Amino acid sequence: TSDNEGATASAVDALARAGHCHIGFFSFHRPGFSTVAERYRSFARACERNGLADPTPYERWFENDLESDHPRFVQAIHDALFTLLHGPRRVTAIFCVQDSLAQGVVQAAERMGADVPRDLEVATFNDWPAMMLRSAAAM
Repeated sequence: TSDNEGATASAVDALARAGHCHIGFFSFHRPGFSTVAERYRSFARACERNGLADPTPYERWFENDLESDHPRFVQAIHDALFTLLHGPRRVTAIFCVQDSLAQGVVQAAERMGADVPRDLEVATFNDWPAMMLRSAAAM
């Protein structure tokens, strides 16, 4: 099983050490899933512990039905990421609760001409084969 809280805290700590002050949080809206709740609580606590900006404005909760509709999924990620990258307090990193969201972030960033990781760092849980995210750019 995954150490949801410990791994999330480690990821946020690493992003904070790298100088990120505004970190986005991407998740599917699954209030009944313990993994999502644990990862979100740990994310919020780690942001607070590291003295980062209140993460609430940088949270994006995507509807579950997007998982089965790839074009809408990628567009929703793109729209959310565009807003966060062009807002008054631009995010420089995104924490995703699962790798399918991270894959969408990588694709959306590339569509916008943003380089991952130079312009945007992405941290995620990897539940798929090790090269899944690296090969996402070629899709």
